[in-house]
Amino acid sequence: MTENAVVFTPDSRTAYVLAGYAHGTVTPVSTRTDRAGAPIPVGTISWSGQGDITITPNGRTAYVSTDSGVTPVNLGTNKAETPIPIAGGGTLLVLTPDGRTLYVDNPWRVTPVSTRTNTAGSPINAGDAPFSMAITKDGTTLYVVNFVRAGGTPLGSVTPVSTATNRPGKPIPVGVNPRPIAITPPLCHRQSALGRGLSGQRGRGQGHRGGAELGHLSNRELRHHAERDNRAAQPGWHRGV
Repeated sequence: MTENAVVFTPDSRTAYVLAGYAHGTVTPVSTRTDRAGAPIPVGTISWSGQGDITITPNGRTAYVSTDSGVTPVNLGTNKAETPIPIAGGGTLLVLTPDGRTLYVDNPWRVTPVSTRTNTAGSPINAGDAPFSMAITKDGTTLYVVNFVRAGGTPLGSVTPVSTATNRPGKPIPVGVNPRPIAITPPLCHRQSALGRGLSGQRGRGQGHRGGAELGHLSNRELRHHAERDNRAAQPGWHRGV
């Protein structure tokens, strides 16, 4: 979300650094040698200077937002591919967990992009002034933060969008000038940041784990489950080790 962003490939062997305005570039940096490779031209960074970069879960492609849309970068060759045009350009980028859909926002709309075909779909009416986005861990819902509600009311809102249909739900009022949004970990809370961070409320676990209710567990027990599953998600981890 800034004019300079850095992301890592899934294997953490390479960092890609986004920089520039009129002549935006992405520079690969080896994390083994700490040496930079040749900058990759990606086009002009968005008009606000808030470019973004993200990498697909398979580590094959990086996507960079520009003032004309999104530029894919083949990470096997470190070469930019054909830009994907999006009306109004691109600012923030969010990928679904399976890497199949890229959501691109700008101050006017949110647009889904198929990463299989690198084509943009129909814009989503997620609010008057999309500012930031976050997606749930299971990839079913995208939350879009707006500076103003429909009709120009000077209050912010968050709009849930079904990623299965790309249809927006009812906007949720959250106060004046909301900015970032975060999603709580799936094991401790199935609610988004709306359930805790944005509303200021605290709650016990209300999610599911392996089909079993977690609502009866204490916070200490929930932390134990979360820590154990976080360890299990690490490469090379085996139960009982």
